[in-house]
Amino acid sequence: MKLLNSMFIYPFMISGLSFGLSVSAIAADYIAEEATEQLEGNYTQQQLAKLYLENLDLPEDSRKPYEWFAIRGYAPAQFMLGLQAYDPINKIKWYQIAADNGHTSAIANLAYIYYAGKYGVPQDYAKAFKLYKTLADTDDMQAQYQLGEMYYHGAGTPQSYSQAFTYYQKAADNEKMEAQYTKMYAEYSLGLMYYSGLGVAQDYKKAFHIFEKLAAQGDTDAEYNLGVMYDRGLGVTQDKIKAKEWFEIAASRESYTGLGKTHAEYRLGKMYFEGIDVVQDYDVALSWFKKAASNSYFLGRGEMSKGHLLTQYQLGDMYYDGIGVTQDYTQAFKWYEQAAKNRYRSTVDGSWSKGSERAQYLIALMYYKGLGVNKDKAMAKEWLEVSCDNDYQASCDYLQKLSK
Repeated sequence: MKLLNSMFIYPFMISGLSFGLSVSAIAADYIAEEATEQLEGNYTQQQLAKLYLENLDLPEDSRKPYEWFAIRGYAPAQFMLGLQAYDPINKIKWYQIAADNGHTSAIANLAYIYYAGKYGVPQDYAKAFKLYKTLADTDDMQAQYQLGEMYYHGAGTPQSYSQAFTYYQKAADNEKMEAQYTKMYAEYSLGLMYYSGLGVAQDYKKAFHIFEKLAAQGDTDAEYNLGVMYDRGLGVTQDKIKAKEWFEIAASRESYTGLGKTHAEYRLGKMYFEGIDVVQDYDVALSWFKKAASNSYFLGRGEMSKGHLLTQYQLGDMYYDGIGVTQDYTQAFKWYEQAAKNRYRSTVDGSWSKGSERAQYLIALMYYKGLGVNKDKAMAKEWLEVSCDNDYQASCDYLQKLSK
């Protein structure tokens, strides 16, 4: 869940469109209603505009309702021109004009375009940040949360955990009802910050209460976190039985990001593999590990993790050493390679790994010795270099040995 949200499409943009309605039909009442307040009672113009927008039988040369309003400075029409435009230049032009006139949906869409680098526009976090800040100052919950994310990751602004905490809190305290999932994301982020002590004094009890509240709403990541906190006795009396129960609850659910579910599957596998608070059972451990290793989940910024890195590495060890399974170097190589190529994002500080550096080292050795894969010294050297670049000292030492 700890990710930059690039999915902000405001409600007006999508309402109706998914049901096959024309943009003109959707816009009719919207434009006419908002324009009514601005036209200062000019009844004839109001009615004419509504006729245009309802696609009634009017002369061809008069079918320009949006332009008619837009050139007279009415932001809702300017926004609609941007929304309808297929040409990226015109789309951005009209969004910018509407945004300059204070139209919040235009500001939001323009911010998203710069944030995600859409429509051929170069990605520009600084411009996106400025636009989201404008929205956040109007008490917009989604923009408040987005600013929290951008401060947290240092996107478009210097990284500031304290500022991130401030904007997460604003979003969490926001009483608007139309973006309750955003509110949950903000609350979850606050829980992580209390847990880690980033941007605020570390407080396990506050973190626990936040996760407990979210878990009651079915948040899989929060359920997993409760399992961790019960397991370690952080913010709550240690209770291994409850820890296992929460891991099982999280593992049994579907999850939007997959993180809580997949982490829980890994933890359950680890418990049965090592016999921690349960009777050791390699078959059950293998079952949980394979579930976690096969899950794919969103990491943010449009990226997808293909399975749980730690679990893939664990499966590699099991097959390499023949623990709980028949020794199989081919299977070991398969799982080590997946772990070596996988990317992983910390749920606490948002940092990214470039795959398991030890798995990268091990597949280098397997290439070098021809275990589970055809012997290939060039590939072995390449993977040693990758692992060394990831600061795995054994790989650096091996490279130095080979160079002598």
